Parts: sequence; structure tokens; C-alpha cells
Amino acid sequence: MYIIVYGGVKINKLIDGFNKKTLATFAHGQFFGEMSLVDGYPRSATALTTRESLLYKFSTENYKKVISVEPYTALSIALSLAGWISMRLRTANLEIATLENWRILHEQKGKW
Repeated sequence: MYIIVYGGVKINKLIDGFNKKTLATFAHGQFFGEMSLVDGYPRSATALTTRESLLYKFSTENYKKVISVEPYTALSIALSLAGWISMRLRTANLEIATLENWRILHEQKGKW
């Protein structure tokens, strides 16, 4: 997981092998890459800085150290991450529903 000390980052994903879609943009004080911290899987998208930036890397190894030394702090971090992941998942669900509604609407237009 990366925390943005200053600067900005955009998250891109290659959609069909050719086209990139910007999934999110982040700025000072925000973080990204939390999925990898939680599930241990490699990144699912590409992060690019949008301007001069300083990032703090919070690795799985660092988190495991926090768990062993400060379990209550680790729990607080986990609960905070769960809240953010939930919010981001709700946003993604809304975007998926919007895209699906758009697809259905355009399919029906062709039938009229």
C-alpha cells in the first residue's frame, strides 16, 4: 500500500489489450494499493504519478510487524482499510450498474 505524502497518482488499467481506463485519481493524504496489502495478490492496475510526488510504502511485512508489536493499532488499521475498501467497492458497483443500464438502454433503442 502507498500513502501519498504530496503529489498525485492516477490508477490505470488496460481494458482490452490496447485501451487504458483511468480507474481513480488520488492526492495528498490518500492511499492506494490496499488490496495487495490485504490479500497478498499482485497489483491489478498501474499507478502513475501525475506530478512530482512523494509516497510512503507500507508493505505487508511492515503490517505484520505492527501486528506483532501493536495489535490494537493493527486492528485499527484493518478496520479503517475495511471501511475504505467497502466505500470503493460500493462506488465500483454503482459504476457497473450505470454501465449496464446504459448498455440495456442502447440495446433497446436498436429494437425500436
